Amino acid sequence: MGADTRTTRVAIGWVDYTIAFEIERGLLDFAGSVGYTAAEAMSSREKLLEELTESLKRGQGVAVVTVTAAYFSTPQVPGAKMLVYPDGRMSGTVGGGAVEAFVRKEAMEAMREGKPRTVQHRLVMSETGMYCGGTMTFFIDVYPPKATLYVFGAGHVGKACAHLAEFLNMLTVVVDDRPDYADSKIYPAAIVVCEAYDFVFDKLAITDRDFVVIVTRCHAHDEICLEKAMKTPAAYIGVIGSRTKIKTLFGHLNKHGVRPQSDPRVYAPIGLDLGDETVENIALSIHAEIARIKSARSGNHMRARLADREKKAG
Repeated sequence: MGADTRTTRVAIGWVDYTIAFEIERGLLDFAGSVGYTAAEAMSSREKLLEELTESLKRGQGVAVVTVTAAYFSTPQVPGAKMLVYPDGRMSGTVGGGAVEAFVRKEAMEAMREGKPRTVQHRLVMSETGMYCGGTMTFFIDVYPPKATLYVFGAGHVGKACAHLAEFLNMLTVVVDDRPDYADSKIYPAAIVVCEAYDFVFDKLAITDRDFVVIVTRCHAHDEICLEKAMKTPAAYIGVIGSRTKIKTLFGHLNKHGVRPQSDPRVYAPIGLDLGDETVENIALSIHAEIARIKSARSGNHMRARLADREKKAG
């Protein structure tokens, strides 16, 4: 190698190397560190990308940590990547040990805030207990978890809701206790669960970001689902039915000390009043209500919003 090549030095591990020298030896891994051949480097990069893709498909929250700069002696070089999940799990590497403990903490805080961030870390004894002496800069990009729509009941309205959710790119779980209805062939884009309503809630990880739509085939099932859904942290719980049905259902639950009418998450009857009672439009009214709550917007006409702005502007 010529002198010009050796003037560009990067820090890898505890010894300084040059990029050109290590590439020539075929020992740079996917993140730029010593130890892997070029073939292994490509395999590691592809596996990490596949894992990220699958996580996003499942609607799982994840932070992607990338080394954007590395000065002097450091365990990784720019381009190194690592995935960090909300439960603290990590995949890939940006240096191991104290470096990854620092990055993991920052990534989890970034996920809680829902905002990306750039952080810097000095690899010195006083801060990390490391002798490397270098400095690393990381960019942490955040992919928040997707809200999930849980549809209880795979009848006409449930089916329309699930298919509209697919069009809206919502992660959807369809639940029914009938094998002929809880069929993944009918819902290729959804997670389909065939289980009795009495027991299925114990197997579902419903979070405070999720939406529950209760449209089962009978009032007794709706009542079971409503009572159990109220015990979850769901952001929204909608129940289909006429005013008479909802009044009767609430009355039954009140006798057992459950008061859905006092729970602001419960929307019953479900949906916005759009006037058309076809199955497709009922599904549309349900999704319109969910969108309104999800966005925390008024749901008013856009022209009214424009008129209000012009009025305020004078």
